[in-house]
Amino acid sequence: MTDLIVELADRQPLRVVRITFHILTFTAEAFLNLTAFEQQQWARAEVALAPVIAQPSVPATVVGAASRFIAEGGRWAPSARMKHLIQQAAWDE
Repeated sequence: MTDLIVELADRQPLRVVRITFHILTFTAEAFLNLTAFEQQQWARAEVALAPVIAQPSVPATVVGAASRFIAEGGRWAPSARMKHLIQQAAWDE
């Protein structure tokens, strides 16, 4: 799945502000695994907000990276060609 945020002016696209790529997992019954998706989304939010809300402390020798691993489990990187085609679609080309 790909999410795009496109900036518009007078209903015309100006630029792609943000683009993310996700891997969706499904249950054995072929339903979207919402639990896994929600965990990945919350983990992404936690990773993104951690630098802003972290309490200053003594540098730790052990880093809690569980959220990072969960967040990364739902990401993928498309080929350059695929990314180009997705961006063209956003521009309605």
